[in-house]
Amino acid sequence: MKRLLLPLLAALALPTAVNAEVVYETPKIAWNECISWMKEGGEFYIQEGSDYEMVTRWVPRRHCFYNEDKMEMVGQELIQIKEGDKFLAENFPDIGKGIATPVTQKTFKFQDPIP
Repeated sequence: MKRLLLPLLAALALPTAVNAEVVYETPKIAWNECISWMKEGGEFYIQEGSDYEMVTRWVPRRHCFYNEDKMEMVGQELIQIKEGDKFLAENFPDIGKGIATPVTQKTFKFQDPIP
């Protein structure tokens, strides 16, 4: 009984999952996965104009970019902005400054397409 218990305890103590990286078959599949991830991130709102000409538009917190050199789609997120936040256009910083600095959160790698 003790002979069976020791290997069982050792197996439970060791990490079972290795960070296996998913590589998608085509760029299109990787792009679709990135877009799905992007939609789950929610959006925030920016109000432009004044009085009767004020327009409120929604902006996604996550974006996907194509990196052909590394054969991947890069998912970036504005992590300092919460879902549903509202900003006036004149108070919102340019992308890459302050709270509008995107951070790479996920990558969606793909195989080299067959010619």
